[in-house]
Amino acid sequence: MTDKNSNLYNAFFGLNSDPLAGNDPWNIFSPLSAEKPSRLLSLASLIPDPPPPVPDENVTNFYSLASLLGKPEENPPNRLAALAGLYPPVTAPRPLPSVYPPVAPRPVARPKFAHASPPQSGSVAWVQSVVSGLLKKKAEVNNGRVLPEIEDLAPMEGRRVRAAFVYSDLHGFTKLVSTQLTNTSFLFLHSFVYVTNLLTKHYGGQVMDCAGDRVLSVFHRPPSDLSNEPVEDAITFALWLQTVFTRAIAPAFTSAGFAGLSLGIGVDYGEAVVGCVGIRNDKRIVFFGDAANKAAKLQEVAGPGETMLSFGAVSRRPAYLNGETWKPQGELQNGEYVQRISQVFAADVAPKAR
Repeated sequence: MTDKNSNLYNAFFGLNSDPLAGNDPWNIFSPLSAEKPSRLLSLASLIPDPPPPVPDENVTNFYSLASLLGKPEENPPNRLAALAGLYPPVTAPRPLPSVYPPVAPRPVARPKFAHASPPQSGSVAWVQSVVSGLLKKKAEVNNGRVLPEIEDLAPMEGRRVRAAFVYSDLHGFTKLVSTQLTNTSFLFLHSFVYVTNLLTKHYGGQVMDCAGDRVLSVFHRPPSDLSNEPVEDAITFALWLQTVFTRAIAPAFTSAGFAGLSLGIGVDYGEAVVGCVGIRNDKRIVFFGDAANKAAKLQEVAGPGETMLSFGAVSRRPAYLNGETWKPQGELQNGEYVQRISQVFAADVAPKAR
């Protein structure tokens, strides 16, 4: 106990000598005398003053918080924090407006057609609306490692490939169809397409289209493959198809009473896109690119028994065409150098492309 507190204790219980009270320790509880009030005041001077009252601002803060946090007795920590001045003063919330501003109505979508109702199916306005919608779509074209089948592509989807295109067409078949029974023409056309498909697969190609008596065979590679192999396969296939047609197919047709048929072939090479057009249940495979178009045009100018090679195909031709046996004839077609071959293989076995 400190000296100050000890003195206060002793003075309160009269343990210290006091000239006013003598040596009686309980003199402080005896009837008051004239000197004892002075003594009590002297003792009271030793007690510190009480703390100042809480400022009104803290009380305001507390009640402002209490109105938001609930009853004060239910939130003692919040009350103490409010009284301690830890929370800033809370302003009263703004009153809600009695009348809300008007909300603009949502815009109504305009009809696609100028008419009150959709145009009649098949009309000009109907076709305009269909074409307008289709032109807003976007085709999806990716690199292709293999030639896709019709089932592999959705409408407006395509694959980019490097390929050699071979169009083979029967000369004189239109006249045969006009003079023979339908069943007979059907059998001859089926025989030609069937053999063409077998030989196309033999040289690693794929028949992609058959329009009447004209067949499209495609020999492809991925876009990154710049080798001459697809051209070598395509040219060898074309010359061997001419060979078997001259030695086997045409004689069989002649013996059946249908003479005068021959074969014209066009070959070109380049990058193209294999695309799908149409609708879900009626799709078609088409080729976009100069190579397919040039091959078709070369086939049209090919004479009976002739194979036409574009400049792109000539520059990648098989090595055996460089010998003295083959004598292709060079010429210009639409400003481009091409070669015309009228010869066939002498052997009876399918030759190798390289």
